[in-house]
Amino acid sequence: MKLSGLQKSFYLEVSEMSLAFAKGICSSQSGVDPKDVAHDVLVNLLKIQLFEKVHNSENFKLQAYLFKAVKNQFLLALKERKHPLPLSEVQIAIDQKTEEKIDSPDLEALIQEYMDTHPDHSQKIEAFLKQHLEGKSGDEIALDYGISPNLVYQWISRAKLHLGTFLASKGISPENLME
Repeated sequence: MKLSGLQKSFYLEVSEMSLAFAKGICSSQSGVDPKDVAHDVLVNLLKIQLFEKVHNSENFKLQAYLFKAVKNQFLLALKERKHPLPLSEVQIAIDQKTEEKIDSPDLEALIQEYMDTHPDHSQKIEAFLKQHLEGKSGDEIALDYGISPNLVYQWISRAKLHLGTFLASKGISPENLME
């Protein structure tokens, strides 16, 4: 399968996010390697051509989709290994972990930390925040930066991926940010 540069970039970010989710889900007692889970998820996403689904839908929630895919792949790996814990108990533990909410000051601090460590992404993150916190439209944000609305939507999409990966690496479900 030959991928364009944009597709390669997309799947690289999806791979990083999947690995971050897998590291958060796979416990050391399970005997399941997070890298194996993330790899299997990526292979499955390539098979179903996730890139086209995401780019052809305005409402596709990538982070939620990836988290569920990783969780399901982990549960499948446990089932194949005949893990001693009943899957229902593992499922409950995973669900409790994802339901943990963080309060706004912590989330704001994490976003600021990300922007401080990734200054090249700061405009994308600012555009995302303007849309989701201030309620600005893509056209309004485009006027603020003197760019096209299409570029604003690309920035916001990238910001979601970057922030989602960063939050997942901190053990926080990016669904808290994306809703």
